Amino acid sequence: MRRSCLPLLALALAGCGSAQQQLQLQHQPNTQTYAQEKPRYEGNVGKVYWVTSALRFCPVPSLINSKCQLLGEGHLKIDGIEQGITQMPSGNLPARERYYHVTLHDGRTGYILTADLMAHGADIDPVMAAADCKRRGDPRVGMTAEQVEASCWGKPVHVNRTHTAGGISDLYVYGDGRYVDLGDWVVASIQGTATLL
Repeated sequence: MRRSCLPLLALALAGCGSAQQQLQLQHQPNTQTYAQEKPRYEGNVGKVYWVTSALRFCPVPSLINSKCQLLGEGHLKIDGIEQGITQMPSGNLPARERYYHVTLHDGRTGYILTADLMAHGADIDPVMAAADCKRRGDPRVGMTAEQVEASCWGKPVHVNRTHTAGGISDLYVYGDGRYVDLGDWVVASIQGTATLL
């Protein structure tokens, strides 16, 4: 009877090894997906970004690491792009994300989630941007469409055009409650005149 159990035990152990290999494969990066998405992020490598709000900076490409720090200011240079782990959702399989390897203005190096840097970083120095915005000024009633686009507000996110018997009316939509109403390409009214940076 003992001899008949040995083949069953061997099969059971082989099955465990197979399951363990499958689990290891699930934890490895999906190199095909990463290779397809990598070019989208590589264009930022070598650029300098300024931190505009809280941003997690980690010593390894993972937000699971307890040694991650919050950055609130400063600037950084993007050195490269890597794949890393963001979280361990239910089932203990990692959620893979793209990370920038960066060098901070003080020389420290580490990793920042690509999506976080795009949401909480700017590729223009905020001090210089504020000075330039002040110089260009806000839109004013009577400006032409070209003058509005040359103002601090710049080009609108969206334009709603209306054709009426009296002519054409454009509503420049900037978001954050800012609108410029142009009747026949001249500013008739402005909503949300405070400069937002």
